[in-house]
Amino acid sequence: MHLPPHAYRLQRQLQMARRLIMAGHSLLQASYLAGFADQSHLTRHFISNYGLTPGSLSHSLRTQHLSVTE
Repeated sequence: MHLPPHAYRLQRQLQMARRLIMAGHSLLQASYLAGFADQSHLTRHFISNYGLTPGSLSHSLRTQHLSVTE
């Protein structure tokens, strides 16, 4: 993996949170289920790794879903 243990764990948590958000979980649920202390902790790391907020990902997924179902 070539990452220190903490960085590896953080990457795995972010991947899990992203999957949970994409599956329709709320941001609060995704942050706790992925092991973050709170939603702001998830948001801070999400922005630094993915360049967008978890809320913007969730919003774009809802918007895509609505446009597909209409």
